[in-house]
Amino acid sequence: MKKQLLAVAVLGACAAPVFSADTVVIYGLVDVPFAYGRVANAGSDPSVRQVTVGNSEIGNRLGFRGEEDLGNGLKASFQIETSLRLDDATSGAFASREGWVRLHGPFGVLGIGRGKTPYTNLNDIADVPLGASINGSGGLNINTDFNGVGGFSTSRFNNAIRWDSLVYSGFSGAVMYGAGENKTADTPASGATPAKSGVDSTQNWSLAAKYDGGASLPLFVGIAYNNEKNPGATPVDGARNTGVLVYGQYKLMDALTLGVGYQNSQIDTTTLKRKRNTYSTLVLYSLTPELTLKGGGIWGGKAKYDNKNGVSNNVDGTDFVRYYIGSEYALSKRTSLYAEYNGENFKKDGSGSNIKQVGNTFVTTLDRRDVDVISVGILHRF
Repeated sequence: MKKQLLAVAVLGACAAPVFSADTVVIYGLVDVPFAYGRVANAGSDPSVRQVTVGNSEIGNRLGFRGEEDLGNGLKASFQIETSLRLDDATSGAFASREGWVRLHGPFGVLGIGRGKTPYTNLNDIADVPLGASINGSGGLNINTDFNGVGGFSTSRFNNAIRWDSLVYSGFSGAVMYGAGENKTADTPASGATPAKSGVDSTQNWSLAAKYDGGASLPLFVGIAYNNEKNPGATPVDGARNTGVLVYGQYKLMDALTLGVGYQNSQIDTTTLKRKRNTYSTLVLYSLTPELTLKGGGIWGGKAKYDNKNGVSNNVDGTDFVRYYIGSEYALSKRTSLYAEYNGENFKKDGSGSNIKQVGNTFVTTLDRRDVDVISVGILHRF
């Protein structure tokens, strides 16, 4: 017994410096849905419905965060957050979601590392909370514009530095820069000495401004901008992804939340420009303290293509409606049951078939097929 007590004391003494920060928190969310429906995987038949269990790494996470008071109004903190895929463990690299070290002070918060952008943070507010997968992402996928236009390269920036302001009378802002480390080599071109033919590395910017009135005025308004230059693991010279997101919501009677949003997304290469406008809605209603009803939709206009040689057209059949309805019942402060139905439908012709534009090589039938999923599950926050 004495040996056991001595071992415990030694381990405690060794562990003490590790947890010497003012606070260290382990947190996370686990969600394992049972889903049935048509999904948009490239290799699947759109007429076939399938059953999936799990496959919801969108919200699943395990994180560690801590902070230390440095005195003189300064504080240091860290955050490490990893995605989890509980059904088959095929993904989940350590710190795959967030990895930061931060300095807090009267100047705001300065962080260095990797994580979500200010644009993505606003998207998370505008999107339906949680939500099963219809296109490899959760909820309404507001910042992921599939079907012929594509989305941003990533919702998180690597090699990043981020500044968040303090809150002044409800107003705040954030700026984030992601430095690329994938510049290609310069090689002399024929007949030129020297000549630069290498491609500059990826350069990412994201910024946002928002107003939150809090309890005195339950109004939230935000605007965000994203710019990804030469995106991709191998940079493409002259390519650029940009997006603008505007969102506002108002809470009525502490039970009903209504939100509306607008997004313009554009993907630009050296030979082709693609862009689209989308409009979104969000409804959250607390029927009882335990039961919350959720709904929302996105209306996407036709994708516009410009080949930069004077030919520009709106692609028929790419306008769509993406929808979500669901409910969440809280068994406790941390555990909930949920049921939901979401999907995506494209404009049809008179016979009920998807419109196909003959001769368009940029948007395929696969890009314009309908998908829908019904799912039930249990999630636990800790």
